[in-house]
Amino acid sequence: MALEALKDAWRARKLDLSELNHFAKINRVSRVMQPYLEALVA
Repeated sequence: MALEALKDAWRARKLDLSELNHFAKINRVSRVMQPYLEALVA
């Protein structure tokens, strides 16, 4: 469900990559999120 929300938000241009990286670092999930973000922008 979270991956679908991420994809939908990306398609709707409701977020940007720098903002996602910022919050992923704050929440200590940047390593977990990295593959998903790479697939999202590829």
